[in-house]
Amino acid sequence: MIELLAASFTGDAFAYEVRDDPSTGPTQHGELILALDPEVCSRSGGRAAFLDRVEALLQMVEAECKEAEASARVMRLPAQRRWEARKRTPQEGFDIDKDLLDKCKALCE
Repeated sequence: MIELLAASFTGDAFAYEVRDDPSTGPTQHGELILALDPEVCSRSGGRAAFLDRVEALLQMVEAECKEAEASARVMRLPAQRRWEARKRTPQEGFDIDKDLLDKCKALCE
C-alpha cells in the first residue's frame, strides 16, 4: 500500500517498473514521507498501546521467520537483510569490480 501511495503521488515508477541496469545510470525514484502521531491516530490507547501492538506483530513475524527458516523457506522482516549486511561488512568487507574501484579512485584525485 505504501508503494501505491509513494509511486502514485510522486509520479514515479512502481517497483515492477524499475530496472536495475548499470548502463542506464542510477535508478531515479521519488520519496513520500508519512508522519503519523500515534497519540492522534490510534484508537487503541495512544503511543504505548501502538508500540505494544507493533512489538506483538514483530514478535509474531520473527517467530514465523524462524519456522520458515527451519523448513528452508525464506522470510524476513523489511530491511532485515540490509541491516544484517551492514553488521557483516565492517568485519568481512565487500567485493567491488576493479574497473569501478579504479573509477572511484580517479574521482578522488
